[in-house]
Amino acid sequence: MKKSANEISDKDFELVKGSVHTTISEKDINLVKVHNRSWGQIASHEYKFDKQSASVETLKTVTKEDFVKCFNDCFFSENTKRIDFQLNSSAKEEIVKENEEYAKLNKEHEVYQPAKGREEWADMKTFFAESKYHDDKILANYKKFRG
Repeated sequence: MKKSANEISDKDFELVKGSVHTTISEKDINLVKVHNRSWGQIASHEYKFDKQSASVETLKTVTKEDFVKCFNDCFFSENTKRIDFQLNSSAKEEIVKENEEYAKLNKEHEVYQPAKGREEWADMKTFFAESKYHDDKILANYKKFRG
């Protein structure tokens, strides 16, 4: 995954960027979609009803270099923070043992190595509210990054 992202060709990057543009610029085809999009802003107390157009405009400024840097910062940097979700089942003893084996393997895997800032969150609402990866925070940080 890391190699694929770092070595993405200009053509593939533009193809992916175009597909993201198509997805986020899709017009609401009925009132249910308008309601859901608008209610999302109301429920989150963000009230950014122009978020779709702002996202489209920001996407136009994203470069391949920005993507690679953001990808590496997000997944492979010393500052990366992760939350590991683990589902355990006590139904069978073999499953518990298997979970322990996978947990040990995961700790040794490259993708988990820089994640020194692991935290446990009892309240997922708090995690998402404080997360730097929330959509609006990503957009704000990217605009700050672009200067």
